[in-house]
Amino acid sequence: MGSKHWAEGAAANDYRRERSNQAVLSVLRLVPEARRGAVRESLGSLLQSVPQHASPGSGIVVRRKRFGTIPLDDLAPDQREGYPSGAWTLPPSIALYWCDGKRPLSEVVRLTEAEIGASKFDYDGYFRFLARRGYVDLVPAPSQAGVRPFRQPGGGAADRSAARPRKWAL
Repeated sequence: MGSKHWAEGAAANDYRRERSNQAVLSVLRLVPEARRGAVRESLGSLLQSVPQHASPGSGIVVRRKRFGTIPLDDLAPDQREGYPSGAWTLPPSIALYWCDGKRPLSEVVRLTEAEIGASKFDYDGYFRFLARRGYVDLVPAPSQAGVRPFRQPGGGAADRSAARPRKWAL
């Protein structure tokens, strides 16, 4: 097996582990705040270790202004700068769902490609186009945005998974 296939397989396994850990830890939303620490500890044996990936990050976070896909129906095709509808084309559609207003664009791209496979889609250009047209806001990524929850079972970022969302000062 070539090194390219090995790396793709490892990335796919990491993605599945992250999603599995997220599913396990999602029960914390149902637990009263006072008991979350004890329940989180009891879930530790169910969590899978996922290696930290050094990501250069794009330095921007995409903040959506509405739910769902962005079909670009209100723009004539010649005003779309060559970008496809986010409603009917897989890469932008999946990427939009990963944009939670907290993840840096580099993480959105990594998760999208882990889900649907690598593509030559210009994510950076697409989201900058959407921002110019007023569909999304692009904000600077917080310094800790590359640290995603559920990566280190039993401690670290996983401990913050049940915490209230942070409000970043920009």
